[in-house]
Amino acid sequence: TSSRRIWLVYLVAFLLLSGTVFWIWYPNRDVLRQKYARKRVENIQQLAWYYADKDDFTKAHGLFDESLDFSRDILGFLDPLTLTCLNNLGWVEKFLGNYDLAQQYYEQALKGREKALGKNHRDTLTTKINLASLLLFRGDLARSESLYKDILKRRRSTLDTGHPDIYTSMIHLGGVYRYSGKLEMAA
Repeated sequence: TSSRRIWLVYLVAFLLLSGTVFWIWYPNRDVLRQKYARKRVENIQQLAWYYADKDDFTKAHGLFDESLDFSRDILGFLDPLTLTCLNNLGWVEKFLGNYDLAQQYYEQALKGREKALGKNHRDTLTTKINLASLLLFRGDLARSESLYKDILKRRRSTLDTGHPDIYTSMIHLGGVYRYSGKLEMAA
């Protein structure tokens, strides 16, 4: 009879412990799922950047695409990590020579980042720089100039005078002026 009591005590203790773990874990399962998804997406992105650094853009593209699909499914379209995936996929498409796709990804990322993070957020402006750079490369000087002017205006309104990002924006805008033949404005 004492062995039955011990077995019963173990059973009750196990059930109490299981119930407690379930009670704590179950309400947080969405949080745990999102944490896992974020970590997985970040790991895939790191691996993609590894291949991009090795000039294996095809393999990097597959990984960037996988991370975007996973992030979009679990975290949603307006999650900052999903928007980073879009931006990175635009970057690799540009290197692969798929300029139309790169532009589409940059525009989607820009629209999402403006909505989720705001028009003055550093990540939003980074995507805008990427898009402006692609447009400049493709010869759309007017739109590129417009984007670079907006970036400079936003940086001047949010950053201290003399901030390196302001000077970088001025250099970008000067490059557009140089390519468009407006040398007096570039100086």
